[in-house]
Amino acid sequence: MATTRMSDIGNLMLAGSTAIFEKNVKIPAKQYWPEICQSVQEEKQVGNYDTLGNLTPAAKHVEESAGAYDKFEYNNRTNITNYVWEKKVKVTLEASLFDQYGVVEKLFGAPLIKTLRDLKEHNVAGVYNAMFTATGADGVYLASATHPLLNSSKVNNNLMTGALSTENIKKMQNMFNSIYDQAGEKHGTRATHLLVHEDKQFEVYELLQSSLMAWEMSNTTNSLEMNGKLKVVLNPHLTIDATTGVAPWFMLDRSLDKAGVIMQTNKGMTLRNWLEDDDLTLRGIAYEVYGVGQVTPGYGVCASSGA
Repeated sequence: MATTRMSDIGNLMLAGSTAIFEKNVKIPAKQYWPEICQSVQEEKQVGNYDTLGNLTPAAKHVEESAGAYDKFEYNNRTNITNYVWEKKVKVTLEASLFDQYGVVEKLFGAPLIKTLRDLKEHNVAGVYNAMFTATGADGVYLASATHPLLNSSKVNNNLMTGALSTENIKKMQNMFNSIYDQAGEKHGTRATHLLVHEDKQFEVYELLQSSLMAWEMSNTTNSLEMNGKLKVVLNPHLTIDATTGVAPWFMLDRSLDKAGVIMQTNKGMTLRNWLEDDDLTLRGIAYEVYGVGQVTPGYGVCASSGA
């Protein structure tokens, strides 16, 4: 771990950088992750999340027949492990004593917090970015057309292809109408949020909020604007191809409990600083304990890679 020394203080102060540094420290950082995942408190290191295997359909009673007793079953267990995420800094005692501008003091506060916040944003967005290649607890990719069901031969499909367009948005929204519970019955889920990369904000607003069909020379009514049910969520941490502009996009059902992406928190952000006696360096550490993952595969999220 590198150490901030007296010679570094001058470099931080060059060309009026004090004002710039102080301004950046004070700017409140927008947090994106709470909009795209559910928060769960978990005291254990590993949290377990199961998909409930629904009862098979009800049937007509046959007179004098005992019938069959059913039971609730659990399957597709997802484990989310809490890890310690940290950032450390240290400065020499001399640099601290002779720092007349308070630069060292600022190093032990907002910059540490920002690094942890940035990491959390990447960790949460990374779950979405990996949905097309990461295998879920049901043995298929998190975004897949073949999510198996425990008590039915049907499958759930939360994967489609294609870029943002009027027809593709309609198609993905309708996919929620064909999501089944583990017994093969309609689950009753619906899309509540549309998640896109921040670079796609103008494109998606044109598609959703125009009274007429976007990008067409016609008087066709835009049914997406009339629908008005999707909340747009912008996130700059999703992947995007800088050359082609291809980016994944998602629809979420934020009304479902314990479905989709979970932020599992054990301990919130903690800041500590102390003087190390051995080498007389001031040390600071910021850390928090959490885990991130997608649970109940096939529910809560529909996705397109954008290609």
